[in-house]
Amino acid sequence: MNNFALIRTSTQKVLEVVNGAKRFRTGQPPELPLEKDMHWLPIIRVDPSVDDDKQIKTGPVVTVSKSAATYTWTVTNKTTKEIDASQAANRDITDIINALVSNEILTSSSFPSELILRVNARNRLNDESEV
Repeated sequence: MNNFALIRTSTQKVLEVVNGAKRFRTGQPPELPLEKDMHWLPIIRVDPSVDDDKQIKTGPVVTVSKSAATYTWTVTNKTTKEIDASQAANRDITDIINALVSNEILTSSSFPSELILRVNARNRLNDESEV
């Protein structure tokens, strides 16, 4: 996807982000007159993958250069305390869903299938029945 950023030339601030294929007939932005104090730059994305169980993604930080607007995300490892808190929260959610479904307050179809798959996987690990 060809995304472009409209930049205020005097401040180097991003004013707008657009999909070139949808916004411009040619897919490329037009040259703007110098007196407009604006110009278009292509966007570069530096977006590393993340293991949500062990890492945290932050950003993006936007850097404007003469040739591109770069959007950069950073991945850092979670601390042991953060990992433990995340796992405890997942257990709490699993316990709540198990209670709601087993007491027939809701059915498993009341929840997104991805969530039910995760709950059932945890239940199998704990030798508990699936919901």
